[in-house]
Amino acid sequence: MEATASTPIPSITIRDFTGADFEPASKLLGSLRHASRGERSYWYGADELCAALAESDHGFVAQTDSGTLAGVALVASPRPEDHNQDLRSHWRGQRTVMRAVCRTLGINPRADAVQAAAEGADDADPRIARRLGENANKFVLFAIDHDSCDAQTEHDFLEQGLSWLAAHGVPVADEPEEPTTTGTPASNELPILPSVEDKTGEIGAILDEYSGQYGSAFVNYNYHVERDGRLVAGIIAWAVGSDVHIDMLAVDESERRSGLGARLLARVEQDARRDGCTTASVDTFSFQAPDYYPARGYREVFRYPLTDGTERIYFSKSL
Repeated sequence: MEATASTPIPSITIRDFTGADFEPASKLLGSLRHASRGERSYWYGADELCAALAESDHGFVAQTDSGTLAGVALVASPRPEDHNQDLRSHWRGQRTVMRAVCRTLGINPRADAVQAAAEGADDADPRIARRLGENANKFVLFAIDHDSCDAQTEHDFLEQGLSWLAAHGVPVADEPEEPTTTGTPASNELPILPSVEDKTGEIGAILDEYSGQYGSAFVNYNYHVERDGRLVAGIIAWAVGSDVHIDMLAVDESERRSGLGARLLARVEQDARRDGCTTASVDTFSFQAPDYYPARGYREVFRYPLTDGTERIYFSKSL
């Protein structure tokens, strides 16, 4: 919803994230991404924020002149020397506490994410995805209340994170232009949609019940992209414990080399990282995409020959 003349946009200050921002940032995430959870939305936001903080090195918030938080962004450096291990350890510990609180309240954010996907819910904001463009997978977390921020504030907020990333060795792409025509949308403007499978959820629920006894619930990350109502790309992935496995990634020939595959892969990696995963794995065949995954940070773990002369290759990546 856009602000109107009767609801003027307040002035915004962009500053560094501090520990005192945890509670208001949790409320913000709860209201933006977990509103369907009603009074418990705060705890879902807090769990998500703890997971993101445990993987980040710096953060920013956008705050209105009345003191209300309107945005939060977290970034991480690829250089180990930039990592604040004490801070990361602190937030990993806080997430353990948060999970204990959630269990006491009867909340299981990871399991509920599966149900939300099955119901067609999606916390992805096409406007944010379009604005971030190729930089989306470089933010550990990026959330902003459009009702409280105008386009210039959103741009400035994004630039704070991108400037920090650039200063810490991360190449960043130019911010994409907002579309000015109603022509055919570019591939990076097509929204990523949650995918629902017929019986996968039910089968997964059986495994989830068993794995949950050991604290490792299954979580599905299934998304697709449509153009004019036709599915043109999709990804099927699932996580258990600290690893997310990419089961299928496919892009229609008409959309090859458009970046859709990379966007879907980055979306799964981002969601899995948010949920506490530390590695991603995938396997492919020698006739499929043996060079695709190494170009995106995956390293080959092993391969074995098949009787038809091809090879099956396994890759892994640290998140």
